[in-house]
Parts: sequence; structure tokens; C-alpha cells
Amino acid sequence: MNIVMQDVFDHYGVQYLCDYIDTQEFDQFTPVRQSQAVCQTEDGEFVYIENRNGSFGLPGGTVEEGESLEETLERELMEEASVKVLKAWPLLVVRIVNPKTMEIYYQARYGTIVECLDQPITDPDQHVIARHLGTEQDVISRLGWGPKLDLYFRKFHETKK
Repeated sequence: MNIVMQDVFDHYGVQYLCDYIDTQEFDQFTPVRQSQAVCQTEDGEFVYIENRNGSFGLPGGTVEEGESLEETLERELMEEASVKVLKAWPLLVVRIVNPKTMEIYYQARYGTIVECLDQPITDPDQHVIARHLGTEQDVISRLGWGPKLDLYFRKFHETKK
């Protein structure tokens, strides 16, 4: 297993430990609970989302019962960013450890080429309020995720077909 980066992610006061694994084979990891993507339009712009709490992120979300990762990706990108996936490919896997329970689970990261649709955001959780388009640098600045987002973009460019 090739761990290319490690960091800590704070989620409601819990410091989750994250290993970023350089692999395009998601089948060997279980359970994979979420699917998220770096999305680029055919015109070369990148898609990011704005949340009701004022934060920004990449579209994606939780795998529902009976869904494949690809189905989750398509559904979540449609709901959160009103985009249609034209092409998708694996970037990497994030292994997440809850330090309180030692539970381990995974999240899949994809690269996508998307088409922006002229439809409203339909996020059932109503967290996402807007879709934005920008350059890679715009996304990096707006999200403020540091090295992990740099890694996502590097993997996006390395693996884009």
C-alpha cells in the first residue's frame, strides 16, 4: 500500500486520522462510505460548491444502500452541483481512522469531466446552496484545504485520460 500523505481532519471536534493511498483500484478497500470528485468542465473550468454554513468544497457524498461508487458519484454530483458526469476515473483512496473508536473506513476520490446543467441544486440535506466555476487556483484559494487539495489536483492531472 502506497501512502502518499497523512493528515488529521477535524469533524465536530473529533480529530480523524487520514492516510491518502495512491491507488486506482477501489475494490480492495471496504467499507468505502463516500465518493467525491475533482470536476472539470469540457471548457477547462473546475467546479466547486458553496455550503449553507459559508464553507466551500468539492461535490460528493455518502454511498446509499445498493449503490456502486460510480452511481453514488453521479447522483451526488447531480444533487450538489447540478452537473452530469461525462467521464470519471479513480484518483486515490483516503483511509480514515476514528481515534475514539479505532473504526476504519475509506473514501474514494475521482477525477471527472462534467457538463454543467441549467437546473437548480437539489441537495436533499440542503447543505449546498450554490455551484461555482473557476480556475484550479480559484478552487485551491477558496477551499483552503492545503496539501490534500494540492494532492487531488496533482493526481487529477497525472491520471486524466
